[in-house]
Amino acid sequence: MERAKEQLILPIIYLQWRFHTESNSLWAKVITSIYGSNGGLSSNELPSQFSFCSTWNSIIKAGRKVSSLGIPFTTSFQLHPGDGSATDFWSENWLGGGDLRSRYSRLFHLDQNKEAKVADRVSWHEGGCNFNWQWNRELIGRNRDMLEEMILQIREYFSNNNSNATGTSGGCFWLLAANGRFTTKKMNAIILEKVLAHEKSQPESLKNSLVPKKVEVFIWRARRKRLPSLLELDRRGVDLHSVRCPMCDDDVETIDHVLIFCKIAYDVWTRIYKWWGHGAYSRLSIIETFEGSLNRNTSELGAKIWQAVEWSSGYILWKYRNMKIFKNKKVCAPSIVNEIQIMTFEWISKRLKGPKLEWCSWLSDPQIYLQIN
Repeated sequence: MERAKEQLILPIIYLQWRFHTESNSLWAKVITSIYGSNGGLSSNELPSQFSFCSTWNSIIKAGRKVSSLGIPFTTSFQLHPGDGSATDFWSENWLGGGDLRSRYSRLFHLDQNKEAKVADRVSWHEGGCNFNWQWNRELIGRNRDMLEEMILQIREYFSNNNSNATGTSGGCFWLLAANGRFTTKKMNAIILEKVLAHEKSQPESLKNSLVPKKVEVFIWRARRKRLPSLLELDRRGVDLHSVRCPMCDDDVETIDHVLIFCKIAYDVWTRIYKWWGHGAYSRLSIIETFEGSLNRNTSELGAKIWQAVEWSSGYILWKYRNMKIFKNKKVCAPSIVNEIQIMTFEWISKRLKGPKLEWCSWLSDPQIYLQIN
């Protein structure tokens, strides 16, 4: 599914290549007049919260979606300036690594002519480069250091690319392809490689027949950090009164916090571990907490039962968290643990084939079920 989604945006991001290579066309000039000299493709030119809907805005977001995979897509289009008369010095990625406006924003704001072309600021010849700066004030300290750093990169660029500095425009070079030309086939191969690597790094899909399907789905989402915690909702632009944990109010609510580090959750896990005779509970990651492994010899079925208890505990913790948010119900560790004991006994008893669980032993000595076969 994820691969299909990434492949669907290939025709869309192809238009970014056309924007760079057809900069003198009427449609590209219209985009430039609305979104700025670089069409809003640089990360700082168009804020991510830009609210109005448009086709070009979707194209910008598609490029950023590719970049979120770890592919330097937004900075991969490098313009060869030619004689510099048609290439913006600050706003276009002609030097490589992104536009100079984003990389040296302090210097950009001090330039008297923010729409200067490369030819206005740099002239190059076989012996080197000459610079023509127009600053609002004298550069000192950090600003001077940034200028020297930028000059060094410009000298190095023209030293290595002098053959490209001819003609009015040197064209656009796609840095992710050896021949410099963008193709959807090459982009698809790069995306597929990244997606496959991402999928391999994700936790394996686990199943446990002793819990309801809704618990399995919950664990799948928790392990992949896909639960709607308050902090995650806030990052997605949902207007919230607060992002602090509704159960303890001690910290912002992340998935790790509400299921592990919250003092209510920690108290619940401590009581669960004590109930099962596992000793002190140590704060672990989401994956470690829900993998169901124990540092002791247990039967395969016993490990599965313990995993079912862990998964159900996380699910019920999240349930009480929702009850606190939506019904303002008071939550406390003893009542949560009590429900965990009841629900795990009910769920496991209905699904366990072979040996039967006894309610009294389930409450007082559940360790005996770690050895059953």
